[in-house]
Amino acid sequence: MLNIAEGSAKNSDPDFTRFLNIARGSLEETISGLYLSLDLKYINEKQFNFIYDSSHLVSKKINALIKSLKNKTSENTQTLVF
Repeated sequence: MLNIAEGSAKNSDPDFTRFLNIARGSLEETISGLYLSLDLKYINEKQFNFIYDSSHLVSKKINALIKSLKNKTSENTQTLVF
């Protein structure tokens, strides 16, 4: 969340996209910690599944936003041909 907030304050879509990629990496780190938490029995399987499923939903949303920004950038850089 913090990476996305910081990236949204940047003045360009490429900068924002870079922070979204960082956020996606942070999410993957969180999932790794989630597995560790389950293995160490800090959380139960029901809690694990809820957080794991939620993390995949967040990942899909981040990916969709990255794709949208890339498409926007691509459309802005194409030359009009008559």
